Amino acid sequence: MPTSLQTKAIGDGTTVDKLYYAVYNSDKTEHITSLDGVEPVPVTTVDGKKGWNLTLRLVKNYKYHIFFWAQKEGAPYTFDKTNATVKVDYSGKANDETRDAFCYLATIDVPSDMQNFQPNGGKPFELRRPFAQINFGASDYNMIQELELSVESTISVNGLPDTYSFLTGEISGSATTNLALAAIPYPERLVVNNDATSYGYVGMNYMLAPENEYDAEGNVKEVREVNDIDVTFAYNDAFVELEIPNVPYQRNFRTNIIGNF
Repeated sequence: MPTSLQTKAIGDGTTVDKLYYAVYNSDKTEHITSLDGVEPVPVTTVDGKKGWNLTLRLVKNYKYHIFFWAQKEGAPYTFDKTNATVKVDYSGKANDETRDAFCYLATIDVPSDMQNFQPNGGKPFELRRPFAQINFGASDYNMIQELELSVESTISVNGLPDTYSFLTGEISGSATTNLALAAIPYPERLVVNNDATSYGYVGMNYMLAPENEYDAEGNVKEVREVNDIDVTFAYNDAFVELEIPNVPYQRNFRTNIIGNF
């Protein structure tokens, strides 16, 4: 996750400040409660990304599964170690980048000779978003700014998964968003067809998405989910409501929906 030292952009992960973890046995059937309670220490790694150090006493000749979940403290997620799930609450306000979160399930085989043992070869475990990001961009963004319009927006989506399983990566549930109108937290441009001066964001929200599939070279396949999205814009006591069918989205990717505001 980028550090806050970089130029701030919407949904860049810099709001994340809390790491949760849970350790499970070799066949993923039992939560090892004796390893709970260690507070991860925040660090900034040498490659300029935000991270944590976690020090646990592990038994040699044993395999562990450790799930990591990073979020903004107080974000609308319930971290349940007993059921090995994260529950997502789709209520609150729209365009809230503090809903950003990242996760990873690490498998650690502890050898009998621990003298030179380093998990993951000494490299940090890299967390990724379990969410897709659904954005709306205005092609007449310059006019919005010129007229000093205060644009708020929200989306409505049915049938969204709201439960993430630690140990399988699967998502489940069928929830409906209940997000109040809100403005983008600060202006941000987006580039469309090499045009970096005309377009700007007027909506940004997160939805749980299935795990990605990869080809033989390790590249992400384009296997996208599709859902219908209703969007509402409000400005100067006026409202614009749009129904957008078959919106494609994919985990850890952005879907940009562009139009003339």
